[in-house]
Amino acid sequence: MQLGLVLVASALLLPSCLVNPVPTPGSASTFIPGDVALGDAAAGTDAQAAPDASGDAQAAVSLVHVTATATDSAVDAAVGGGVHLAAVATAVLATGELAVLLPDTGMAPTQYQALASALAEQGHRVLVLATPVSALAACAGDDTCLDLARQELLDGQDRTAKVTVTSADCLQNRLVKALAWLDKNRPGENWGTFYSGSTPVWSQIAIAGHGEGASEAAMVALHQAVWRVALLAGPTDGASGQAASWLAGTGPTDATAWRAFSHTQDPDFAIVAAAWTALGLGSSDAAASVDGNQQPGITVQLLTTAGNVPDPHAAIAVDGALPTDATAMQHVRTAWKILLRPN
Repeated sequence: MQLGLVLVASALLLPSCLVNPVPTPGSASTFIPGDVALGDAAAGTDAQAAPDASGDAQAAVSLVHVTATATDSAVDAAVGGGVHLAAVATAVLATGELAVLLPDTGMAPTQYQALASALAEQGHRVLVLATPVSALAACAGDDTCLDLARQELLDGQDRTAKVTVTSADCLQNRLVKALAWLDKNRPGENWGTFYSGSTPVWSQIAIAGHGEGASEAAMVALHQAVWRVALLAGPTDGASGQAASWLAGTGPTDATAWRAFSHTQDPDFAIVAAAWTALGLGSSDAAASVDGNQQPGITVQLLTTAGNVPDPHAAIAVDGALPTDATAMQHVRTAWKILLRPN
């Protein structure tokens, strides 16, 4: 398998939860490119995504705030600003899959509006999930701790004293409770398809993550047979240029389900590339570039050939850090499309 700056398909992984300030539900929010007035979760209102700077024609996308405590009063309201972000494209044939995106440490779900909209335009239901704690910070390079902490973040079972994740705050509970809220408050959008009782229907879910969220996504895929894994600028678990040992594990997700995407100038790229190799995705040296290549196949490398990208780590995913140059943004959107494109 190939890797690099990149989109890739390969082997296996799994979970987590994160934080940061977010607009109050019902308030206006701006993302680059385009403006979106976010809806009030309690009222179930929403707004439409505007065309982006790349010039791409875009389907109308509803972006909806979901207050985490409205889904389960036991969750920590401070996590991720206390708001999940849901996205659905109106007048687009649904694919039957759900894309769940896990933010990077310190990022809130509402900082991924452009990416969520792009995935929704492909027909996916999209949920950017506020999830807690940084395992990297808590474990401080302890390899065993990283493995145990990521598992605890997934299911809430106590495995290490270095992190505390309640059963309410674990990834699985937050996901199911958010889906149940959406199923009740957004009738006709089929959110109920993606969970059964207290369990997500993983076979219909693409688990994606940015930065440390990509580490969580990988852990999920190592433990559950998911439809797709999409790793953006991650995983970042490891120390001194070495990937965490848990990344070399095996799991039930099919090898062809893996995708990875990063920026060559990401300061974390060395550890990201090491993680891809550990996962069996191949060397980043063989990765393909999306720059100027609209059909690069299943492996994709993003290069900074155009424009101002002050933060390469955030530039592939985070609103406000995305390329302002239309050509560079088109390359990013090409990669986004490939992440969840059917094989």
